[in-house]
Amino acid sequence: MARTRLLGLFLAAVWSLTSLAVGQPNAGGPPVTYELVINGERFLVEGNRKVKLQSQEKPGTSYEVAVRVSPTQHLRLGTVELDYDLPARVTDDRGQRTRIVQIRHELGFTLTLSDLGQAMEAADREKVLAALKAEALEMCEKRHGQALEVGEPREAKFQGAAARGLRVHFRDLTLSLDPKEDDGYTCWGYVLYGPKFTVSCLAEFPDKYKDDCLPVIKKVLDSIRALP
Repeated sequence: MARTRLLGLFLAAVWSLTSLAVGQPNAGGPPVTYELVINGERFLVEGNRKVKLQSQEKPGTSYEVAVRVSPTQHLRLGTVELDYDLPARVTDDRGQRTRIVQIRHELGFTLTLSDLGQAMEAADREKVLAALKAEALEMCEKRHGQALEVGEPREAKFQGAAARGLRVHFRDLTLSLDPKEDDGYTCWGYVLYGPKFTVSCLAEFPDKYKDDCLPVIKKVLDSIRALP
């Protein structure tokens, strides 16, 4: 019964994101000031600058430091954690039962992840995968697109999770009517799972950027792992 309720919550809330941006801090704005603590002593440091700090508590002691935003960011959801690379914008709905985050990367892909909160049986995972397929086809329809290929589900393996996924390939007719234009899009839907978690994922990217997007998407999916 609990699994059925959880699946129902997912199917009802799929991709209904509210906006809370937690992406790259202060991108393009003035310098960010950080508070740096060394052996209990506090210093104020501007980001992206190497500075020499003089200790007030230990005369004659100095520290050469630089603080910057890491190019790899870490996200902790309800049951899993993962990493993603900047520059990207992240929207997080902070859901309590079904946590949904969306990563929009400047390379051109969008990755939407839903932490479903617990392990699911195979039959329930197939229902989630079917919902991902329907979402991809609905996306194609909204763009007045032309579905070119709808793949069959197949097994996959990432570093921290087993997975089952499928591919939907479509042509976005809102971009161009010229058949010579490279306006194809690919959606991959995955259900990643382990002994203590189930995560759904929908990855979308333009075909013309495939070689750039796929390695970065795979890096994110490889990083998904159960919280300790």
